[in-house]
Amino acid sequence: MAPTSRSDLVAPRPPFDGVAAHYSSPKHGFYAWFIVDPDGWICRYSPGLVLTGELAEHVVTDGWTALQAHFPSTERFFFVQDFVDMVSYESSARVTFTDWGKRIAKRTSRTVVIPPPMNPMIRVGLQAATAALRLTGSHLETSPSVQQAIKKYALHPDRRS
Repeated sequence: MAPTSRSDLVAPRPPFDGVAAHYSSPKHGFYAWFIVDPDGWICRYSPGLVLTGELAEHVVTDGWTALQAHFPSTERFFFVQDFVDMVSYESSARVTFTDWGKRIAKRTSRTVVIPPPMNPMIRVGLQAATAALRLTGSHLETSPSVQQAIKKYALHPDRRS
């Protein structure tokens, strides 16, 4: 069951042991761990979350601004979007993420999406967004888990303060 109010949201498990999120918005259920070599982020969302247009807008504005501020000289970013704990989404969220992906295509080296298991509605939405973004030349792929993506690309958290 999806959280009934913002106070019901809990933080997701960190993708790296002992590393706190570099950027978070607990009221939105959004957490980002910045990674280095390649520079970018792993985004995770509160378990049971419905991805709303408001949340997507927060990710692509405030979250994106925080990432760019953290890596001011980085030209192209590596993104991992972990939607594994999400239960549903609003179509406005898919549109916001897709439009943002098109706008920043030249600043993206790769995007890895972790879809939730056994949720056909979300999988179809992600497939539609992925098809639209591939037309921009973006490198997108899915992974069954964040840990497999971390291993495949040898991702490491930014441990600078």
